[in-house]
Amino acid sequence: MTHEWSVSRQAPDGDAILGTLDTHGGATCYTLERTVFAIPEGRYQVTLTVSQRAIRGELWAPGSNFKLPLLNGVPGREGIRLHAGNVATDSIGCILLGSEIHGVSLEHSRPSVIRIVNLLPEADTAGELVFLTVQSLKQPNWTKN
Repeated sequence: MTHEWSVSRQAPDGDAILGTLDTHGGATCYTLERTVFAIPEGRYQVTLTVSQRAIRGELWAPGSNFKLPLLNGVPGREGIRLHAGNVATDSIGCILLGSEIHGVSLEHSRPSVIRIVNLLPEADTAGELVFLTVQSLKQPNWTKN
């Protein structure tokens, strides 16, 4: 079985692009990317791997194994992850996760990362693949608080 996740992004707001990550049944949360480093629209396989940046203390990772979701095959880039952060400058090109939006920042980022990270070992154990499609909305279907 293949799991299809999606990120639907709003139009940029300064240096920030807000969006929604939908795992289609597992969890839903908000996303934040830096406009200048936005991930190209497309479909990417997601794997749970050890993050060297988390080992060095540059990123927060749940648990002691330092694993975070990795987007594979992003054109011209490596090490693109889903991770915790609250404002666009908390990312150098990754997707930040949170459960609430305030202006152009996210709240409750770490619990959102935990929920997403917890979905990946289950899929891996079952031999299932996870893909994330990143797309920009033409008409936003939610508003900022």
